[in-house]
Amino acid sequence: MNRKKIFTSLLLILTSAASVNTFATVERKSYAGIACDATSNFSEVLKATNGNIENRQTSSVTVICPIVRDVHATGNRVKAVVNVRNMHATGNIACWLWSRNQDGAYVSQAYATTAGTGNTTLTLGYINGELTGDYFFRCNIPGRYNNSSSLIRNYYVLEEY
Repeated sequence: MNRKKIFTSLLLILTSAASVNTFATVERKSYAGIACDATSNFSEVLKATNGNIENRQTSSVTVICPIVRDVHATGNRVKAVVNVRNMHATGNIACWLWSRNQDGAYVSQAYATTAGTGNTTLTLGYINGELTGDYFFRCNIPGRYNNSSSLIRNYYVLEEY
């Protein structure tokens, strides 16, 4: 093979490598809804034996859900997927995914909400994170409606680095 063909081949390889997404590895971590904690009105939030966290009161409640974060020198992006059941005819489950820096200042966020009742999957993100920061998400869960409770079944996180 002559030098011109070798040079052209190398140039094509380098050009296509530069256009590839720099986030090469994706890790998935799954959690049961009971990993989340209510920020108030704890007595009426049920952490059920089936793994759900359920709002059993008539008013809405906010829950905070942890995310274990891996730290990689190349940086991170994260997406959360939350499986919920909304039973309130006029209220929705609304969730926010946050990343913070090491000082606790918010860096990035994503938002999703249900539209109507029933089982729904909410997708939050991708958002960027800082090397020494953290991630979490919070959800507002509406109160009981016609004796039925809204809940978070489970969630998983996709972290790219």
